Amino acid sequence: MRRSRTNGFTLIEVLVVLAILVSGFVALTQLQTAAIKESAEAEEKTSVQVCCQNELDKILGGIAEVRPNELRPIPGFDGWTMTVLCSDAPVPGLVVLRVAARKSEYTTVPSDRPGAFDLVQKPIAEVAVTEWADPDRIRIAGRTPSAETADQAAPGRRRARREGDAIGSLSSPPAADPFAAFDRDQEIGSLTAPADPFAASGFESPSGQIGGVKSP
Repeated sequence: MRRSRTNGFTLIEVLVVLAILVSGFVALTQLQTAAIKESAEAEEKTSVQVCCQNELDKILGGIAEVRPNELRPIPGFDGWTMTVLCSDAPVPGLVVLRVAARKSEYTTVPSDRPGAFDLVQKPIAEVAVTEWADPDRIRIAGRTPSAETADQAAPGRRRARREGDAIGSLSSPPAADPFAAFDRDQEIGSLTAPADPFAASGFESPSGQIGGVKSP
């Protein structure tokens, strides 16, 4: 006698379906977590970059002082430090200001000693802003601007200021006379031309001939 088979799922089929659903849910959860983490890191980097730009604006405005290679923590951002770098620009008389922020975390690395590990800082994120500036308009710690240093930075401009020349003003020296090479007594295009304008045409006088026809 054959038994009729009822429609339904076996226990193995149900377990397989549940395993697939759980794997998909775990993958979606990890993807969402990674997206949230990336978004938070991007927002943090943007905020830190704004802080670096504010620090650079303070330096250019003379409010803050440049302390090269000095690490300072950024308030409100754990693990982030800020440093200001100052170097010579390719253009004479200018310097490059670079405000860099870095986030580091401590990690263990194998040491040279057998069986030992060292705890070091590993950078995991970095942002920076850069701008050129006039070294005489910013305040750098440990530097005392002098006339000699200023002349070396921009000799032409400093020399003009020291001698009292007003460049681009009404007190600038007069421009060279473009007609200095010509004779002063020579009249060019003036009323000293010959009195008779018809002398060069071959006529005797304007009263004798007008337009080549003698008057009666």
